[in-house]
Amino acid sequence: QLRANPFRFGFRFSCLFRISIFGSRIWSALLHLSLRHVHEDLLEVRAALIGARDAAPNLPLVASMTFTTDGLTDTGTDPETAAAALETLADVIAVNCSTGPDAMTAVVEKMARTTRKPIGVQPNAGLPVQREGKTIFPLSAAEVAAFGPRFIDAGATLVGGCCGTTPEYIRLLKTTIKGRPAVPRSVPAGVKITSRMKTVWIGPGFPFLKIGEKINPTGKKAFAEAIREGRMDMIVAEARKQYEHGAHALDVNVGVPMTPEAENMGRAVTAVQNVVDLPLVIDSSNVDALEAGLKVYPGRALVNSVNAEEEKLERVLLLVKRYGASVLALVSGDEIPEKAADRLKNAEKIMRRALDLGISPDQIVFDVLALPVSAMQEGSRETLETIRL
Repeated sequence: QLRANPFRFGFRFSCLFRISIFGSRIWSALLHLSLRHVHEDLLEVRAALIGARDAAPNLPLVASMTFTTDGLTDTGTDPETAAAALETLADVIAVNCSTGPDAMTAVVEKMARTTRKPIGVQPNAGLPVQREGKTIFPLSAAEVAAFGPRFIDAGATLVGGCCGTTPEYIRLLKTTIKGRPAVPRSVPAGVKITSRMKTVWIGPGFPFLKIGEKINPTGKKAFAEAIREGRMDMIVAEARKQYEHGAHALDVNVGVPMTPEAENMGRAVTAVQNVVDLPLVIDSSNVDALEAGLKVYPGRALVNSVNAEEEKLERVLLLVKRYGASVLALVSGDEIPEKAADRLKNAEKIMRRALDLGISPDQIVFDVLALPVSAMQEGSRETLETIRL
């Protein structure tokens, strides 16, 4: 387990991305699983985290990414989005290597404004240079150590070293931060969804969320036919059109009878994320299709949807937990309750099961089932009462 006060450790590693699995005796032993290739993409790090969690369900995971001089990963992920997309999968989110300690301070600050998870920082000793045929890291141990207090003040709770550092670097770094308390964070309350490059917040105090729902074959003969033929051109065109009209997120639904929905969902999610940078809502009543979309999605998707029906509740929430997604929860069961009190009971059932599985409340958006007044005369009153409850 991680202490509330900063826990500082030091070790060297040269790969640009690493996931570490911490044993139960975190103070005395560090067991880490290192990916030995350069990993800078959010989809790769999420896949690695999911695999590591499947293999070792009870061991804490640390996910670390590297950022370039423009404050982004090589595939365009900003620190806020990295933190939002990884916080539901990792126990610690970290930044390592990168451009040296100076630029990493801003990365830590941005992560600290987005997540309450512990944040690690492991700078290299500056960008390497070639001198007389040798690779040299230009910053001295004292120069790297001087950044220790800045890292803690920026929001870091774990501090170490990366390429070019030695035990002497870590010894000096420790002296600069010993006894320095962790800085309290102010992270807004709300649900986050992300793409590879963008984060959208849902909740009070944030802009009204506009979700484009045109990627849906219901009642669209030509659209459905394109899906039957395995074509993604109409899906891509609709994604671009909704993006241009100011959508904040896009709903993707490819449900056409007698078609391989799971396969089509995976292809559609990939096609859409290749042309727009908006977060996606993966929409299906088919649990296999939901998983197919989540498998290929690099960010933190919004799953549409779950309700209090026992079998669906369990299967969908297990997917949400495994892939670190957010979820739209309908306050219905086998039927749509007319009364607000009954809707609240369904919401409480969903929340209890989600908490049992380790899903955070800030991964759940409740749909209170607002119906047109023309369809249900008392509907507006019950909807308002549901919101109040």
